[in-house]
Amino acid sequence: MVKQLLAFAAAVLASFVVSARGSDFEFYKLSLIWPSSVCISAPQNCKSPIPKFFTIHGLWPTLKNGTAVPPYDQVTNKCNVNPLNPNQIVAKLASIRGRLETKWPNLIKGKSDELYWETEWSHHGILNSNTQDPLTYFTTTLNLAENSKYDPLKGNIITKVLGVAPSNTPHDIDTLLENVKKNVGYYPQISCSMPIKGTKQLYLKEIRFCFKRAMPPSALQNCPDDMDDMCRSVPPAQRTVMLPLPITTTSTTNVLDHRDIMSPPASTTTCWPNLTCGLLVYVQWGIIVSWTMDLGNKINVLGESDSGSKTDSEKVEEFRKCRSELWEILIVGNKMIMKQTLAFAAAVLASLVMSAQASDFAFYKLSLIWPTSVCISAPQNCINPIPKIFTIHGLWPTLKNGTAVPPYDPIDNNCNPNPDSAGVAVGKLAPIQVRLQTKWPNLKRGGSGSTFWQTEWSHHGMCSDYPQDPLSYFTTTLNLADDTKYDPLKVLGVQPSNTPHPIDTLLENVKKNVGFYPQISCNMPIKGTKQLYLKEIRFCFKRAMPPSVLQNCPDDMDDLCRSVPPAQRTVMFP
Repeated sequence: MVKQLLAFAAAVLASFVVSARGSDFEFYKLSLIWPSSVCISAPQNCKSPIPKFFTIHGLWPTLKNGTAVPPYDQVTNKCNVNPLNPNQIVAKLASIRGRLETKWPNLIKGKSDELYWETEWSHHGILNSNTQDPLTYFTTTLNLAENSKYDPLKGNIITKVLGVAPSNTPHDIDTLLENVKKNVGYYPQISCSMPIKGTKQLYLKEIRFCFKRAMPPSALQNCPDDMDDMCRSVPPAQRTVMLPLPITTTSTTNVLDHRDIMSPPASTTTCWPNLTCGLLVYVQWGIIVSWTMDLGNKINVLGESDSGSKTDSEKVEEFRKCRSELWEILIVGNKMIMKQTLAFAAAVLASLVMSAQASDFAFYKLSLIWPTSVCISAPQNCINPIPKIFTIHGLWPTLKNGTAVPPYDPIDNNCNPNPDSAGVAVGKLAPIQVRLQTKWPNLKRGGSGSTFWQTEWSHHGMCSDYPQDPLSYFTTTLNLADDTKYDPLKVLGVQPSNTPHPIDTLLENVKKNVGFYPQISCNMPIKGTKQLYLKEIRFCFKRAMPPSVLQNCPDDMDDLCRSVPPAQRTVMFP
């Protein structure tokens, strides 16, 4: 328990500032979906026939602690050099298309398989060791998933990897884990869902096998965490999962007639903010969490605190105050840690598992980059000339607590129906191409603007209020960024110089000039120093079409800014 708590404190205090390039990922995680668990609550929303075998979710580059490497981002997560654009991959998959349509389908009715493959490439394939070779990446994944050694249902009842067949009988999760260990030699990770309204019965949603990093991956290893947070959300004695029977036309009718059903939550995965490739310390420890779901897919995480009655912003503020004292309490072993830590964890976990449907986000965050801070450590790697104005990073749909809505995923984050793919979106931007190239350039030398715009669309635009209107989404962003009211060179109250400025002073200057607090994002580009640089300034706008009314950002600085003691929080604005 002490080790886990220390890991938790490290996550809070270090604030995810340990850099780790995507090329440093440790292993691959092959995730296989049981379609019946995904579709059981609303089979009419799934394609017919619903597969009766495990299908592929993806093959994910994963850090040593079991956290998936965050999605590629040209500015904040440039894990690999010049990866292939998502809209270019489908044409390269023609030779394996039949296999993909069978084993890697998009289960959601009305969603194309191509969109699913493009999404998996942009979120995971771009981060792998074959960034220019999607055919190898997808073929490798298919070969692993089709290998009978890893088929959860292959063989007779004794030799099946899971050791059980689909049925109406719940199974102990630990028993299934031991069955897999016995049959393949290593522990997998089991991912759960809780689709049936009015019950807390877990369903086996996915099984994930971990492979040592290689080209191609072939050697299994134990997964660092043998079950996900949803599985752990019930007390250990109650951790049983259903592996439901395959859904047929008959069973679909029975399910709809005889069970109290709700639509599955849009996402039960962690809703990570947009981070650099980093050492993400994944917090998993013995908290008893009760999940209650209603028709709006709202999730409340309850612990040994009264935080469930507070708003998200109140929770966040309360838990920020805990940061400074948490580490000291842990070191001295004070048992009073439990209530404060559980309260903090409740807010963190609530933000991570909150439904990420576009209809639920609270506001937009306009993020503007100061190019000099991005390029100062290696200007030769940036475009020439380096812009002398703030350029655009993006316009991000954001949850009430300040967490960016995670990228669109047709299984885990089906935030909007039928959004335009990244390739289609960029093809609609011809009328504003010149404005984009000036105000929203790709700062990386050799990188194309269209690659950057596709990334921003797939990570943020697809879950915005403009899922089928990329021209309006990008035009809205340009209009906000071009508005002199939000020009940082006018509202920060200082000009670029070689003099560091207290972050609090800059925040107050912006508040004085525009009426609301922004968020300042920092970097630390100069090796051997801990001097912060002003990397981005972010303005928060109330949700509207188009957004135009400012509001305070829930958190006025990012984790890297907070990684130094308050008295040392100065930034260079070079």
